[in-house]
Amino acid sequence: MQKGLVFVCLFIFLISGLYLLFPEFFIYDSLEIIRKHHDKWLTLYELKPFKVVSLFIIFNIFMAMLPVPGISMISFLGGSILGFFPGLIFSSVATALGNLCGFFLARYFMRDLVMERYGAKVKIFENDWQTRGAMALFSFRLFPLIPSFVANLIMGVSPLKWWTFFWVSWIGRLPMVLAYTYAGVRVASITHISEVLHPSMMGVFVLLAMLPWLFKYFTSRRTKAL
Repeated sequence: MQKGLVFVCLFIFLISGLYLLFPEFFIYDSLEIIRKHHDKWLTLYELKPFKVVSLFIIFNIFMAMLPVPGISMISFLGGSILGFFPGLIFSSVATALGNLCGFFLARYFMRDLVMERYGAKVKIFENDWQTRGAMALFSFRLFPLIPSFVANLIMGVSPLKWWTFFWVSWIGRLPMVLAYTYAGVRVASITHISEVLHPSMMGVFVLLAMLPWLFKYFTSRRTKAL
C-alpha cells in the first residue's frame, strides 16, 4: 500500500515538473499551435541541433512514461522539425525507452501490491504470460485506442522480461511512429490531424494487432490436424 502511494505521488511530481519545464508543449496537440511555433523551432534546431534533439528525446521519454495524452503528436512534431529519418529514429527509440521506464516503475511499485492481493490467481496465468505476453504487448502497441501507459502498467506487473518488453514495444509502436512522423514532414499540407489516422489506416493497425493471434490459432489448428 505504501509503494502504491509513493507510485501515485511520483507520477504527480513528474507530470508537474514536466509542465513547469515545458509548459508550451502541453498545448502542442493543436495543429494550429504547431504551425504557429514551427518556424521558431526550426530556426532553433538549425542553430542548436544537439540541444533541440536532446530536449526532444527527453520530452519524448517522459511523455511515453507518464499517463498523459499526446505521445503520437511527439512523433508528428519530430517529423516537422527534425525531418523524416532523424525524427523516426529518435522518436521510436525514445518512445521505447519511455515505455520501458514506465514498465520498471509499475514493476517496482505495483507488482508487490498485485501479488499480495491476487497472487494465487496471477500464478495460474504465469506460464501463459511467459509464452503469450509478447503477443499481447505487440497487439497493445498496435491497437490505436489502448494508451501506452495502460500497456506499461499491465506488463509491469506481469512476469514478462524487460528485454522482451523493450524490443516488442519498439517494433509494435514503429508503424504508428512512422505514420505520425511522415505526417509531420507534410505539416504544411495537412488540414486536420485526423488525416493521419483515417478509418482505413486504423483498420490496418487493428489487423496487424490481430495477426499474431490469427497465426497462432491457425498453427495450433494445423498441429492438431496432423
